[in-house]
Amino acid sequence: MAARSAHRGVRPFSAAKSKTSRKSGRSGVVRGLHLRATLRLCLPHLGHPVHDAGLYAKELAVSMINTASTDSVALNTPTSAHVLDNVIWSALTSRHRSLAQGDELARRYPVEIARFAAMRDTSAASLASLTRLPLIPGDQLALFTVDELVGELAPPAQFEIVLKKTLEQMVGPTTRGFVDRSLIEPLGAPDAHEMMALVELTKPGPFALRTHELGSYLGIRDNGKLVAMVGERMRLEGYTEISAVCAHPDYRGRGYPYALITALSNDILERGEVPFLHVFSDNQSAIALYEKLGFTFRQTLQLTVLSTVN
Repeated sequence: MAARSAHRGVRPFSAAKSKTSRKSGRSGVVRGLHLRATLRLCLPHLGHPVHDAGLYAKELAVSMINTASTDSVALNTPTSAHVLDNVIWSALTSRHRSLAQGDELARRYPVEIARFAAMRDTSAASLASLTRLPLIPGDQLALFTVDELVGELAPPAQFEIVLKKTLEQMVGPTTRGFVDRSLIEPLGAPDAHEMMALVELTKPGPFALRTHELGSYLGIRDNGKLVAMVGERMRLEGYTEISAVCAHPDYRGRGYPYALITALSNDILERGEVPFLHVFSDNQSAIALYEKLGFTFRQTLQLTVLSTVN
């Protein structure tokens, strides 16, 4: 509580800065040796699974160059700098930048694509910027944050909280799995209404008529009827989220989600990216499936759904 008060509610989603001394005159060679030594010492002890050592090396190198530090980098906690810590913001400021609506403090997806929004951090200015996003009467914004949005981090009075739940963020395997793709087919705009109908029946999570535009979608049909599907949602540098995992109730127990997730994970890996996903903390059956597929826990996030107050 003391730390939070000292920062007056400003909680950046990036890593807490380590205490470093700024010594100049260090050569690039010395920093390179320091980087390799730090990697050997720190990578096995990271607070989340290491799926791309090269990516971590790049992030560490940038951090060291910026700080010109000779002290070890604080990497032994889950709050270390990573694009997945503020995942929606990372997507809306990188590979989904063209879809973003908002400013340098708060952004959202178009309502017809997804009702996700994010802030650069949880400062008062960023929270206030949520009110300047394009909004319609009764609009809703879904936010993923590390900290719960309560107290000094509470949303502006123009919003009411309609849902609060915890999510588990899980990162997928870095090796491809075997899957029979004979029943799997790509989905797109012509299938949008069928996809919406399956989502309405199974409730896998937020989905809109144009959500399929966020990435690739795969499905399985039986006699022409769409009975299972999976797709890509948030896409950011080096990572792609798997979402909309669902199967018609009459077709459960046939392994369709397993096959679809494996196929989509393989496609993501072939692009040189790492798959990840989010799942409600209380959905133990889904978590068990994802663990069987090789997904591992990274961190718990807070889902907060805001609705505009008329």
